[in-house]
Amino acid sequence: MRGVEIIFLEIVKDDERGITFQFPNRASSNILLIKRKKGVISGKHYHTGKSVMKNPETIIIIGGEAEITLRNVKTKEEFKEVYTKPVMLKINPFIYHE
Repeated sequence: MRGVEIIFLEIVKDDERGITFQFPNRASSNILLIKRKKGVISGKHYHTGKSVMKNPETIIIIGGEAEITLRNVKTKEEFKEVYTKPVMLKINPFIYHE
């Protein structure tokens, strides 16, 4: 879908302690890692691009299963996908996401 970049994460270490992933990162003063409970819906919004932190917004799914719905609020193009492995989504302004 136009307006969304999807990057699958690279596993750099997997041992008895857990898994370490590597991914490209832009300069940022804050990085949020959020663990969600099963069945919770998050998001339900879009950004206008005024904030550097949200242009694009980066969402990283590190485990479990996540159904992501994306919709371009200008063109009405919609995309829905279920992710079951680590992935990073870079969501441009005016893309509704939940």
